[in-house]
Amino acid sequence: MRLMNEGLREAGVEYEEPVIHAGAAETAIVLAVNEGLVRTDELAVGHEGDVSASRLLSEGFDAISENGVLGDPREGTAEAGEAILERIASAYAERIETERDAA
Repeated sequence: MRLMNEGLREAGVEYEEPVIHAGAAETAIVLAVNEGLVRTDELAVGHEGDVSASRLLSEGFDAISENGVLGDPREGTAEAGEAILERIASAYAERIETERDAA
């Protein structure tokens, strides 16, 4: 989540998600990969704020969000998605290189 929120900020989106499910970060990623997959006219805000992981796992999304969305997908942009993907790819590559060097 940290990398995703950093990517949002890097692209000028001043929105932070504590958890992820169909909110700004995931919407941004899909917009960056294939904008045609997002029905932007149907984006709706879901539950915003903290989510108990144990409640989510034991009770499911229906107990937390009526529409299954955690966050505000309307905040996502293709530019933010590109920044998120770059941050995640760089972090994975760095981790792989570190592990490879340690071997």
